[in-house]
Amino acid sequence: MTPVNPLIEGLRGDLDSRPQTPTVVGLEKDERDEFLKRENELSDQLALKESTLVAAEKLVSELREELAFLKEQESTVSNENKAMSAQLNELRLQVERLDYDNKEGVITIDILKEQSQDAKNELEELKKSMAEMKTSQKDSSVEEREKRKQEKMAMMMAKFDTQGAFSEKDEALRQILAKLEAIDSDAKVTTLTVDDITSVRRQLAEGQSMIRDTVDRLRQSQEENDMMLRRRDELESRVAALETEYEELLEKTIHEEETSNVDLAESMTDLKTKLEAQYAAKRDAHVSEVQDLKQQLELRSNEIRTLNSSIDSLKSVNEELKRAFAVTSAGIEGGKNLAESAQDLERTRKAINVQLAEFDGVKKSLMRDLQNRCEKVVELEIQLDEIKEQYNNVIRNSNSKAQQKKMAFLERNLEQLTLVQKQLVDQNSTLKKEAGIAERKLLARNERIQNLEAMLQDADRRLSIQNQKFEAQLQAVRERLDQARAQKAAASSPLNFGRIAKPLRGGGGAAPGPIGGPVPISGGGGGNPLARLQNEEG
Repeated sequence: MTPVNPLIEGLRGDLDSRPQTPTVVGLEKDERDEFLKRENELSDQLALKESTLVAAEKLVSELREELAFLKEQESTVSNENKAMSAQLNELRLQVERLDYDNKEGVITIDILKEQSQDAKNELEELKKSMAEMKTSQKDSSVEEREKRKQEKMAMMMAKFDTQGAFSEKDEALRQILAKLEAIDSDAKVTTLTVDDITSVRRQLAEGQSMIRDTVDRLRQSQEENDMMLRRRDELESRVAALETEYEELLEKTIHEEETSNVDLAESMTDLKTKLEAQYAAKRDAHVSEVQDLKQQLELRSNEIRTLNSSIDSLKSVNEELKRAFAVTSAGIEGGKNLAESAQDLERTRKAINVQLAEFDGVKKSLMRDLQNRCEKVVELEIQLDEIKEQYNNVIRNSNSKAQQKKMAFLERNLEQLTLVQKQLVDQNSTLKKEAGIAERKLLARNERIQNLEAMLQDADRRLSIQNQKFEAQLQAVRERLDQARAQKAAASSPLNFGRIAKPLRGGGGAAPGPIGGPVPISGGGGGNPLARLQNEEG
């Protein structure tokens, strides 16, 4: 079925409304077929152009939708790209900031390490200097004290006659023993004189007095021993209390060091070193005093044991002397029991020999005790001389008040100058350290600035590349829009065609004018072929 052309229908209506022009209408069959064929071709072309136009309009709408989708997608991608770029730049800045903070932390750690090493070196130097000063002072003072002690001991011991009364008593005892040994019969008993008996009595009385003195000394030694034991216990308790107080102080100091700043830590460290030195000195003094007391206690114990043995031996000798004296008196009066007297005298001789040996031991122990006491006295005298010398020096120095004021003023100025010099040295060293720190930080900041400049250049380069890409995409979109417009114009151009004018045989019909306008008649006998065709069909 041939589609209806609206133009032909409009033309047909116009022809019906026009009055008929007298024309000669007559078409041959082949012309009519050709005309119909031509009409059909034109109708087919028109339908084809219409379908092409619909397809072009559909393509244009699809292209518009695709363009809108692409624009929306492009805007979304551009927004995401901007957000990602901002996040990337922020992350890069954070990385740079962290690198810079890390470098500053490394610089700070190096500074603290250097300060710690300097403090350790100063502490070692101070310890060495203190040890050297202590050793030098001890060496000089110990040598001088030993020398003075030896001199005073020599002078003091020279005053004692170690061979005086003891040697005389020993000689008298030996003579009596020799006489007693010579008695072996009744005739020789009569050789003992009144002087010998008197000397034996005197020796007996002296032995008894010596026993009493020894007992008194033993009691005094025991009392001194008890006192030394109590003193040792007190010293040990004081040492234990000092140790506990020192441990508590150390714990408190360590806790305060952990919770305080660097300045307080330094002050507490100084305080701790001073306390340690003071505690070490006190501890050494207490230890030496305890050792001295232990030695004295041991000497007293040995002396007590010796005195106990000497008391026992003296008691036995006293008994023997009493028996010998009774036997001798009985022999002189009547000469009875000479054998028993001889045996008693023999036992007495042996006992006296033993007593002499023990007496020698007691004498040696007493001499040692005397020497120890003399040493203590000498040490006290040396200390007294030193104190007197210091006191005299103080008195001599305090005599001249003006000189003392000048010296005090000079000492104060010297202390101030020393303090100022120390402060300047400390400030100089601190400024040097701070200059090194500032230089390292400046290098780190310059490096960070260079990194930021490089990042800025990179961002500018990426931005220019993105702008170029955006311009290229915009140009491509413009080209596609131009192509779409050209295709739309090409699709709509076949609709703007005029009337097809074709000369017809047998008449001079003119080309039809515009639709709805008057149709001029050309020639004398020419008619409208379309009208003729309609008339024939009608």
